[in-house]
Amino acid sequence: MVVARPEPTRRGLASPLGQARPRVRRRLRTLRGHEYAVVYGHFAIQGLHVAPGLRGLDTGCVHQGRLTAWLPDATRADPFALPDAGFWQAEAQRRYYDEGGPIRA
Repeated sequence: MVVARPEPTRRGLASPLGQARPRVRRRLRTLRGHEYAVVYGHFAIQGLHVAPGLRGLDTGCVHQGRLTAWLPDATRADPFALPDAGFWQAEAQRRYYDEGGPIRA
C-alpha cells in the first residue's frame, strides 16, 4: 500500500512511501524525479488544485465555499496520478469568516 499513515520511529515519522515496495518507489522516482507528493491547504484564493504530485484542497469553506476531502486510491501504483476521482465536496452551510474576523452563529 503506497498511501498510509506514517509510523513513528526514533527519528520522527517514517515516510509511508519509504515502506512501499521498491518497484513502486522506483516508478514514482521515474515519473516525478522523486518519490514525494504534497497535499496542502490554507490557500483558498487558489481553490482546488490538482496536478501530478500535488493536491491543494482549500476551497474556501469558511468563506461560504465548499469543504473538500481527498480519498486517494491506494490500489493505484501512483495515487497522485491523473485523472483522479477521489474528491468529495460539501457546500458550506453559511459564511464563517469575513475580513473583520470570525462570524458568530
